[in-house]
Amino acid sequence: MSFLVLFEPEIPFNVGSLIRISACFSSKLAIIRPTGFVWDVSRMKRSAMDYLEQVDIVFYNSFDQFKTAHDGRIIGTAIGSGTAYQEFAFQPNDAILLGKESTGLPADIYSKLDNTVTIEIKARSLNLSTAGAILLAHASNVAI
Repeated sequence: MSFLVLFEPEIPFNVGSLIRISACFSSKLAIIRPTGFVWDVSRMKRSAMDYLEQVDIVFYNSFDQFKTAHDGRIIGTAIGSGTAYQEFAFQPNDAILLGKESTGLPADIYSKLDNTVTIEIKARSLNLSTAGAILLAHASNVAI
């Protein structure tokens, strides 16, 4: 099954929401460090609630460490470029890479990806956890 990868997330409540979303889809979650907050299980339970124990969360210290460990495609997200997510054929074990809340993915990461998808919207951007939910639902073939 496809899963979400968070690149240096900055907001703990977004991470908590994405933990809950991952639990709902029985999906693992990968987090590429550093995070913009101190990772503390008791603090994360505040936003992830009891879903924290239901998700296999794997941490990596860099994108390259994650890329070496992952045996599958890495699908990045981009605002305004890439294939529209609803036209993209996700495959099992695709890693859906979400960028930082403030800046997205760094430019040098895009050349290391297998593909990029975008969510075509009229506003500037979606909340990270909303975008992750849309993409994971689509990759999982769940009607939303």
